Amino acid sequence: MVKAAVCDDEWTFCEEIIRLLKRNFGDTIDYIEDFSCGEELIKSIEDGNNYQLIFLDQQMKELNGISTANEIRKHGAHGDAIIFFITAFECELISAINVHPFAYIYKPLKEKELVNAVSKALEHVETRKKFLSIKRKDGDIMLDPMKIYYVQAKGHKCIIRYDGEDLIANMSLSNLKKMLEENSKLFVQVHRSYIINFKYFEGIVGKTDILKMKGNVKIPLGKNYIGDFMNKYREIEL
Repeated sequence: MVKAAVCDDEWTFCEEIIRLLKRNFGDTIDYIEDFSCGEELIKSIEDGNNYQLIFLDQQMKELNGISTANEIRKHGAHGDAIIFFITAFECELISAINVHPFAYIYKPLKEKELVNAVSKALEHVETRKKFLSIKRKDGDIMLDPMKIYYVQAKGHKCIIRYDGEDLIANMSLSNLKKMLEENSKLFVQVHRSYIINFKYFEGIVGKTDILKMKGNVKIPLGKNYIGDFMNKYREIEL
């Protein structure tokens, strides 16, 4: 599902973008939500709403577009959101570089320019669906989720067992869980500190409390997670 957010304190401009998005991408963009200020958009993201495409006016009265984008980049999966800056002034472009906008949309709005920019962005979204953007100390990396064996929480970070190697992610287990489960039904949390990929699950050791993963790795199955584990197992086997 592709969701878009349009954030501009000029309601007529919001309406115009939404109208053109629906007319040109109604079969691709499943949901469009509008916001009159950056604070409203950030609150929606904090409440758990996820947007792949975000259109931000740079000259909003309270929190401007660049400040809003900086806050968005701090929120889990939204650090990888595709951001379009809406602007009437080319001199604003330099100050926006650090938040990595995908494209600039100029006022007054030209439909052809909007369609070209969004078309390229949607191609980018489709490519990204196959990979996950993982935050690390030395910068973000893109990982193929099907090469992730399991994830282990370590404090506020996580160890990702990836293609036979351990990678440290500067992300919480809950954020990674959301990303993994949205990407594939093969992932399930089996312990307060572990998420596994069923692709690399090899069996149960003992009664029901130890899971054997590829590479002869043993992972505990928490009592509170047995139900989820068994339901996922049945779902995959079916």
